[in-house]
Amino acid sequence: MDGKSFAKFAKDSNLIDKNLTAADVDLIFAKVKVNKSERRIIFNEFKHAIDLISTKKGIEFDHLAAFIVDTNHGPVLKATKVD
Repeated sequence: MDGKSFAKFAKDSNLIDKNLTAADVDLIFAKVKVNKSERRIIFNEFKHAIDLISTKKGIEFDHLAAFIVDTNHGPVLKATKVD
C-alpha cells in the first residue's frame, strides 16, 4: 500500500478527526516503513501503523481493528454523474 492509498483508507474509514489529522496519517506512514527507500508498506507495517493510530486516538488496537472492519465497505468512489 502506498502513502496515497493509506491516506485514502484512513479518510474512508472515518479515522481522521481532531485526534488524528491527515498530517498525522502521513507521518505514521513514513514512520512504519522499514525500508525508507520504498514507496509502499507491507502487511506487518500496516498492522504497526494501525497500532500507532490506535495509540494516537487513545483506543485499544482490537477495538480500532473491529471498527475498521465493521465500517469499511471498500473504497469510496467520488465522481460526477453523467446526464
